[in-house]
Amino acid sequence: MSDFEEFEDENADDKIKADIESSDKMVRADAIARLAQKTHESGNTSRAIVYLESCADLRTEIEDFTGLTYARIQLGWMHTYEKHYELALKEFTMAVDCARQSFNANAEIDAMHLCGITQRSMKNYSAAADCFEQSLKLAAETDYRFIGQIKTDYARMLRKIGRDAEAETVLLGATQDLQDNDFEAVVPRTDNELASTLLNEGNATAAYEKAKEAYHLADYNDNAREVDRAQFLMARAKNKLGAHAEALGILEEMRGRKSFMKRAKHKVRTDLEYSQALAGVQRFAEASDLLAKIIPVMKVYKFKREVPEALTLQARLYFFADNPLDAEATAAEGLTLANEHGLTALAVELVYLMSACYEVLNRQDARVAQLQTITGNPLNVSHQEYWFAASELALHFATAGDTDADAAQSYIDLIGSGNSPLINDAVRAQSDEAGAILLAAAGQKVKAKNLAAKAMQTYLLASNAGAATRVAQWVKDLG
Repeated sequence: MSDFEEFEDENADDKIKADIESSDKMVRADAIARLAQKTHESGNTSRAIVYLESCADLRTEIEDFTGLTYARIQLGWMHTYEKHYELALKEFTMAVDCARQSFNANAEIDAMHLCGITQRSMKNYSAAADCFEQSLKLAAETDYRFIGQIKTDYARMLRKIGRDAEAETVLLGATQDLQDNDFEAVVPRTDNELASTLLNEGNATAAYEKAKEAYHLADYNDNAREVDRAQFLMARAKNKLGAHAEALGILEEMRGRKSFMKRAKHKVRTDLEYSQALAGVQRFAEASDLLAKIIPVMKVYKFKREVPEALTLQARLYFFADNPLDAEATAAEGLTLANEHGLTALAVELVYLMSACYEVLNRQDARVAQLQTITGNPLNVSHQEYWFAASELALHFATAGDTDADAAQSYIDLIGSGNSPLINDAVRAQSDEAGAILLAAAGQKVKAKNLAAKAMQTYLLASNAGAATRVAQWVKDLG
């Protein structure tokens, strides 16, 4: 020890100076570490890093692997503070090795977890998931109190890379771990992550309930960040369920909160959901105006999912406003991005929207080509647009004449043999109308009229009185 043991404050400048001058290298290393921390807290992180590197050299020299582990972790944190993520990752990786050499399992878990956090900051989501998984495996073998937090981080990365089912399982376990270790205040973050995962899996009802649980717990604990996130997810779930007025009420409460304005990325995502809700309650002009403001911002932030989603909504609004040219151009832009980022459901929706634009523009060949793009991929059967496209193609080819009768019949047979719950009244009505036209062309008038009558009834069930009237006129003209 130094000659200044009378100092009670280990962080006093004189105490640090005296210890740095000590002949004991362990004392010197400890003092340099304290000096580095003080220097960082004073705002000079670059100099603090220099001190810590000197500390790490000393600890390496005396083979103090426990101290070296924490020196590396501190260096990693400071590089992270400076947003030097590659340097941070290097330090955290070395900390993992040091922890292993010191047989410190908890430090190894922490350092590996920090590697994952850094990879996440670098948007290397698969690599981050691997790091979290390694940290989690070791944590599961020890009595590690923070295992619930690791599980939540791991599940988030699983969701980011499309492994939603695995993420859901991990998150269910994380909630229990947090409660078992008295981390109830952290549960809203985990519950919100689970709600996000459930939304990805298409379970909006369960997602809403889980987000609502997160909201109440976060609100009770004055956790404004998770309150906002929970309400965002509640509103998104309501929009998915078609309850746009309810979504609008939740979002208006959020947008009126002061804390909401502090996080720009969260704000713009919320405004996108607000646009969806506005469109859902037929406040189209307001939705369109808001989209015009936020789409350029989202492009700057490079939002992979939200930009094509916003372009899809904007294209639909253009279409509803009888502006098929801008609708088609906007849908095409959105389709390029959706394909680029593997957003299959959105891509199918956009292709179908483009086909509707071409129909209005009387570009039938282009319309048919888009519809065939959808039906040409058997993986699209899980999307509603697949069956709409099939029924529209059946009707198109049926009305085109004898040369296309086989093509029409193939789509009719496809729909008739399908057992998908997505084959609704609108799809069946178009298929029956196409079948009636083919029967009439084959000279079977009675069967054609009977099938046409069925088509009329089904159109009415689908709330399409216009199509029912059209079929009635066709029957009348048939004689």
